[in-house]
Amino acid sequence: MGNAVRQHIIEEIRQARYFSMMFDTTPDLAQTEQMSEVIRYVHIHETNVEIKESFIDFFEIHEKTSKALATEILSKLDADGLPVEDCHGQSYDNAAVMAGRRTGVQTRIRKKNPRALYISCDSHSLNLVGVHAAHVDPVMVTFFGTIKRIFTYFASSTHRWEVMKQHVELAIKRDCNTRWSSKCDAVEAICMQIDSVVDALEHLQDNTCENSDTRADAGILLRNILTFNYLVLLPLWRSVLQAINRIQKRLQDPKMNFRDAADDILGLKEIVRTRGEQFCVDAMQDGIKKCEEWNVEINRRTRKRKKMSGELKADAALTAQEETMRVMKSALDTIAADLDTRFQQLEYLHKTFGFLLDTETLMTADAIDLDDLQRKCTDFATAFPDDVDSARLVDEIQDCRILVSRRVGVDVSPLGILKFTASFGGNDVFPNLKVGLQILLTVPISVAGCERSFSKVKLIMTYLRSTMTESRLTNLAILSIERETVEQVDFTKVIENFAAVRARKVLI
Repeated sequence: MGNAVRQHIIEEIRQARYFSMMFDTTPDLAQTEQMSEVIRYVHIHETNVEIKESFIDFFEIHEKTSKALATEILSKLDADGLPVEDCHGQSYDNAAVMAGRRTGVQTRIRKKNPRALYISCDSHSLNLVGVHAAHVDPVMVTFFGTIKRIFTYFASSTHRWEVMKQHVELAIKRDCNTRWSSKCDAVEAICMQIDSVVDALEHLQDNTCENSDTRADAGILLRNILTFNYLVLLPLWRSVLQAINRIQKRLQDPKMNFRDAADDILGLKEIVRTRGEQFCVDAMQDGIKKCEEWNVEINRRTRKRKKMSGELKADAALTAQEETMRVMKSALDTIAADLDTRFQQLEYLHKTFGFLLDTETLMTADAIDLDDLQRKCTDFATAFPDDVDSARLVDEIQDCRILVSRRVGVDVSPLGILKFTASFGGNDVFPNLKVGLQILLTVPISVAGCERSFSKVKLIMTYLRSTMTESRLTNLAILSIERETVEQVDFTKVIENFAAVRARKVLI
């Protein structure tokens, strides 16, 4: 049945023709290294237009060099009957072996097909932005270490967890480095109920019925929490992580396109640059207020730096508030700098091809600059010479603009315009505009679909199924992941074919 569903999906991709591929590698529950294959395409059926990211297969890889991985990917596409010439986008994680500009997998694929636009996983990139900011200073490392140890302390004992639940309304969350949104949940849970967390730790520390390890660990955590740096950084990171998390959740939406993703990243840059200073000021005020409430010492003795030979002036020591403000601004500067460097490819695609996905401006603006539109359409046709004619694309945009203006209630989103062009007299009326939108909507934003497929495998491959073969595991995964497609497959024919192949008696 899994093979039947897979063939149904591959047939849809062939009909769509244009597709993008997403691959991600991670060790599965067995001893082999697996790669997940997810294909993104635009499915057009009569008047229904939908962006799909469909799981195809797991397959084993034997080497992790860029050459070997590129060979494995090309061989898998060939085995699936998907020509690499129809691939117009590729996305992987940010590993150098995949994203390398000289010998990476994406470079080797583009040598086979220059039209296969590469974009790194924006969700991974945004995750790395936060990771680097969290390691910009030892104070930040200590802060997130304390966040992680709070959960570990309560979760390591059912008794401690029950004590925690008696004091707090929202349970403490786990902090995971590979899933940055978990840091937002962990910081949010502690920041909202820091008083209750402190009460729970004090209860465990002062209770003489507890063992020595429980009381000692509670005291250590209390000393780490009741510090000026921790109480100031807690509200700062709550504000910053909330802003990052909002964008990261949108980037993982399969319906997301690169233009909207670029606009969201630009918006996040604007938030950091315009509101960063206010984040620091508000966090400083909240931290000082908590310190005064709990009688926590703010200004501590400054550690003197040893002077070098011939150095006359002493180090100009900063106060505790000035030093913490410096650390906070350093983290925000790191976030702003990483947002500029890690999303250059996304910004390039947005500037070069984003005009065609800005359908609201193309279709509803009072006037459009015809010379600018011709230049952009020429650049687009240069990138895809076998798919689009620039002169005809300009004419089709102008004609479609007039037709849309004459109608009421037409959806002017990229999907809406693609649906309009597909339903307006068939494929021969707006061929270049239809193909252009279809190509750009297939460009992937993140490899979250690959990550979800591995998560599904961990749910399927339980202890009782540890001896399951790879092919059976893959088939169960595709039946679970592609539930909507499973409902569309006619299994009567599948069963008849299976019975015909497996029949042991031959009619004479």
